[in-house]
Amino acid sequence: MATAAVPPEDNRPNEDLEIPEPSGDPALKASDADIPSLIKATSELLAFSSDKGWERHSARMEWWLRRRFKIVLFAFVLGINLWWTWTITRMLWHSGLVGSTFHLNDSVLIALVSTSIANFLGLVVIVARHLFPSDSPK
Repeated sequence: MATAAVPPEDNRPNEDLEIPEPSGDPALKASDADIPSLIKATSELLAFSSDKGWERHSARMEWWLRRRFKIVLFAFVLGINLWWTWTITRMLWHSGLVGSTFHLNDSVLIALVSTSIANFLGLVVIVARHLFPSDSPK
């Protein structure tokens, strides 16, 4: 026959001990002036705690960020291409001047122009594929 275990004398609760009521910090208590902001905070919490509210906000934020990133990327690629074209044109012009001390061999000029065109077209293709992705799987 099993007997119930009796706790030792040291672990028994003291009947004379009174636990005080918890008191809150007066700075954290809401006043009547804070009620509208508490209502707004509660409604915002409830909107974001539901899955639909966060998904709608997240989708809008992602669309905005993607749009801004595309504009920045387009401006960057356009700026790099304009700078590179200006630099190559200047090198070709200085190489072709009669009194210039800057001369490049004909094969170097051909390689410079052809690789510049290939780099320009490659950047345009990469940016176009990023800005206008196709839905077909590869």
